[in-house]
Amino acid sequence: MTATRSVTYTEEIPYETITRENDQLDQTYRATVQEGCAGEAVVTAEIETVDGQEHGRTILARTVLSDARNEIVEVGTRNVGIGTGEFSVPLTSYTFTSAFKWRWGRLHGGVDLAVGEGTPVYAADNGKVIVAEDSGNGYGNYIILDHQNGFKTLYGHNSELLVSVGDVVAKGDRIALSGNTGNSTGPHLHFEIQVNDEKVDPQQYLTLS
Repeated sequence: MTATRSVTYTEEIPYETITRENDQLDQTYRATVQEGCAGEAVVTAEIETVDGQEHGRTILARTVLSDARNEIVEVGTRNVGIGTGEFSVPLTSYTFTSAFKWRWGRLHGGVDLAVGEGTPVYAADNGKVIVAEDSGNGYGNYIILDHQNGFKTLYGHNSELLVSVGDVVAKGDRIALSGNTGNSTGPHLHFEIQVNDEKVDPQQYLTLS
């Protein structure tokens, strides 16, 4: 049995969330500057039923009683050195010469990427410089970035350091020029990834060719 009836009811009008970016605020900042509020409308509809079950609905009229007020959220975008957890190779061109492995009776705790002296070295992820110095031996002129998410990266044997302790860098920023300082047999970059201060194989996190 088919029947048609007219009904009138109120309907909620959902609100949207609008995000506003502010490059003057840190990327950790997030605040609601306007609360969202649903609107309301009165709807008149014709409902067709078949054997008591709704089969179709035609809207005849819709009157808005109150408009929805959108929620507005402000988020900061200024880099404060918090890493993404996804790393990029810190050189644009290189020769992969030595892997993370045991050699000469000790762990080689990173990878070696041969490159001409003076080649730009880039931050593998957003971070904060916690070491930028000449080790006197070993790493030579080296940098450690703290990505403030459990990860750190180390860049060794540089000819020149372009950042200082306390600097905040973004992924891809130039931080050094490659070199042959410290315990090195030729110009290259020694690159390490550390997780909770433990050295791990960088090839778990990026692809080297």
